[in-house]
Amino acid sequence: VELYEHLEELDADKAEMRASQILHRLGFIPAMQCKKLKDFSGGCRMRVPLARALFIWPFMLLLDETTNHPDLDDCMWLEEELKTFQHILVLASHSQDFLNGVCTNIIHMHNKKLKYYMGNYDQYNQMKRFHWEQDQIAHMKNYIARFGHGSAKLAWQAQSKEKMLQKMMSSGLTERVVSDKTLSFYFPPCGKNPPPVIMVQNVSFKYTKDGPCICNDLEFGIDLDTRVALVGPHGARKSTVLKLLTREKIIGPYGLTGKQQVSPIQNLSDGQKCQVCLAWLAWQNPHMLFLDEPTNHLDIETINALADAINGFEGSMMLVSHDFRLIQQVAQEIWVCEKQTITKWPGDILAYKLLLKSKLVDEEPQLTKRTHSV
Repeated sequence: VELYEHLEELDADKAEMRASQILHRLGFIPAMQCKKLKDFSGGCRMRVPLARALFIWPFMLLLDETTNHPDLDDCMWLEEELKTFQHILVLASHSQDFLNGVCTNIIHMHNKKLKYYMGNYDQYNQMKRFHWEQDQIAHMKNYIARFGHGSAKLAWQAQSKEKMLQKMMSSGLTERVVSDKTLSFYFPPCGKNPPPVIMVQNVSFKYTKDGPCICNDLEFGIDLDTRVALVGPHGARKSTVLKLLTREKIIGPYGLTGKQQVSPIQNLSDGQKCQVCLAWLAWQNPHMLFLDEPTNHLDIETINALADAINGFEGSMMLVSHDFRLIQQVAQEIWVCEKQTITKWPGDILAYKLLLKSKLVDEEPQLTKRTHSV
C-alpha cells in the first residue's frame, strides 16, 4: 500500500510522457531522446541534468547558471516553468531578464556577507530603501524638535516618534549603495571600409557532398554600421553561420577536427577564460565582431561592461546569444534563423520574446506539477 501511494504521488503512469515533454522543450527531438548520453555534444549533456531535475520536481531545486546552454526558446519555457515552482528554488544566474521573470527574492553576496532583498532583480534596489529611511528619520527628528515640549498630546506623540526612531536605529539602517567592482572593455578604432564589407549571396552549405543542407540560399550584407543578433531554436545553425563568415571551419580538411581545434587554457575559471577570449578579440583590432554566446560564465557586471564596449565599438557586430537583455542593449536588428534560412524580424527582441511566450501558451498545457518531494 505504501509503495502504491508513493507511485501515485510521483504520477508514475505519466512519467514517460512528462520526461519526453521536458526533454522536447529543452531541445531534444524524439530521435535525440533515444540516443546515448555519450553521443551528445557538451551543450546537450549540460541540459540533461536540468531535465532530470525538472522531472523529479524536488522539494529544493538548486540551479547554477542554468541559462548558459539553452537557446532563447528554451530559456523562455524554463522561465515560465520555474515561475510555478511551489517549493524552494535557489539559483545563480547572470541573466537579469531571467532573474526578473523567476525570482521573488534576491540575496546579494558582497564583502563575504549575504544581504536579503524582496522582489525581483529590478526591484532589488538598496538605494530606494536607503532614501526612504533617511526621509523617515529626518521627518521624525523634525517632529521631535518642534513638538517635544509642546502640549501633553503633542509631547506624547513626539516621545512615540522618538521611540520609533530609536527602534529603527537599533535594528540597523540600510547602508548607502556601494557599487560592486566594475570592468571596462575597449575595442580599439578599426578605421573605415566602404560597404559592403561582407556580401553573402545565394550561399548554401553542407559538411559533406552527400550530407544534409545546413544553410540554404542565404543572402544578406554586412557593413561597419551593422548590429545584428541571430536568434532561433536549437539546430538552426546560428553558430555555423558565424563560423562560415569567419572561415573558422577551414582547418577541418587539414586533419584538425573536434577537440584538436580547441586549445585549453589551464588554471583559469570559465569566466576568466571568456575574458581572455574577449581580450584576444580586442587585440585583433577587428572591423567586425562575431560573438557566439559571449555571456556564458560571465557575471552581470562583466556583461554590462561587454555591452558598453560593443556599443562603443566603431565597427559592426553579429551576435548569437540567449541573453535577452544583452540583445536589447546592443542589437539594432533581429534576424531569425529558422527552416534553413534567415529572415529579418520586424520588431525588437522584447516583441520576439512575447511571440515565444504566446507560442508556449498555444503549443501545450503546463506540465503536471507535484507537491511532494522525491
